[in-house]
Amino acid sequence: MSVKITIHRGAREIGGSCIQIESGGERIIIDAGMPLLNKDGSEFSGDPKNILPKITGMFIAGDKKPVAVLITHAHMDHYGLIGFSDSDIPVYSSEGTKRLIGISSVFSSYKSDSNRIQSVEPWKPFDVGPFRVTPYLVDHSAFGAFAWLVEAESKRIMYTGDFRGGGRKRVLFENLLKHSPKNIDALLLEGTTLERKEAPLNSEEEAELALRDLCDKTDGLVMVFSSGQNIDRIVSLFKAAKASKRELVIDVYVAHVLRMLSDLSIMPVAEWDGVRVFYPYYLTRRLAEISKENWLFPFRHKKIGSDELRNDPKRFLMLLRPSMDFDVEKRLNLKGAKAVWSMWAGYLEKPAYIRIQRVLKLKEVPLSQIHYGGHASKTELVELANALSPKKVIPIHTFHADKYPQLFSNVHILDDAQPLIL
Repeated sequence: MSVKITIHRGAREIGGSCIQIESGGERIIIDAGMPLLNKDGSEFSGDPKNILPKITGMFIAGDKKPVAVLITHAHMDHYGLIGFSDSDIPVYSSEGTKRLIGISSVFSSYKSDSNRIQSVEPWKPFDVGPFRVTPYLVDHSAFGAFAWLVEAESKRIMYTGDFRGGGRKRVLFENLLKHSPKNIDALLLEGTTLERKEAPLNSEEEAELALRDLCDKTDGLVMVFSSGQNIDRIVSLFKAAKASKRELVIDVYVAHVLRMLSDLSIMPVAEWDGVRVFYPYYLTRRLAEISKENWLFPFRHKKIGSDELRNDPKRFLMLLRPSMDFDVEKRLNLKGAKAVWSMWAGYLEKPAYIRIQRVLKLKEVPLSQIHYGGHASKTELVELANALSPKKVIPIHTFHADKYPQLFSNVHILDDAQPLIL
């Protein structure tokens, strides 16, 4: 018997990742992500129901359902279509990923029942149908990210998911190099950074030091625009704030994220000294409108108001999300302030983030970038491929599959929906 691999989406694009592995008439799915772009390259903004992968029993009616869905991590381009799938199909992820998906469904318009997700422990194999599955915890900007090893019919297939080698969990990458699984028949390898300009920072520690230096040199408020789920970056902000004798200000959403994950790893929570909680205007109003005021109550004792932020802005390093443009424009003292874009620079070109840039320009607040990304460099990609020594390297999560043969041996480039039989 054979094993068949089909990339439903992601063979030649970043985002929307979805892989199917078939053996003995059964199928297992890895990721079911929301695409980031339309076919013409514009930002995806359509109805997700119109772009669901053609997987019978999962998104299309059929008696034969996949035996399981494996989620790598809690970024929408990897899990965003799960809510449209047949609810009878078991879904597996790390505990951290499960919790992040759950809290995202509370604070956003996207709804996904995280209760259907079964959390599994890293490095412990388990069986689903004819497949033996092993999750590997990896270093990524999403907390609790997994790579997955799937075995069937004596074939071993590994999907890296998104990973990097210079975050606060770099030991995970180092250990994967030292103790890599052997006899890999096919490696589905992400290539997000191929053809991107080299990042100015090479590690999360470098980001922390750069943030501290900026705090030391700024006479007013320091605002950092970043993801509220990038735990490594929040740790860097806390350390930079403490070293520069500032308090870290997070919003109520981030406070909930940290509280929800804090028993899984050490991270700054609202209850720590040096951490305050801000209540964004629109988020606070929205939670009240949808009868979720109870989500506002737990951090009232650490609340910081606009008056305190205005009176002594130099005391604070504030984590903001780009959607908080009203708060920046109307509620803060921006005299002597500086702003930092602590995300991928490409987001600055997206329409959703133009508004905040206009506000900063209007208020004459300089905007710089301090960021270490969530994806492996070319060097790290090559290191992992060499350590795993797969019989085939298959590009995924990349716009530049054609560049793989320049870096790796035994490259097999697929198109979406093109099966590969091992």
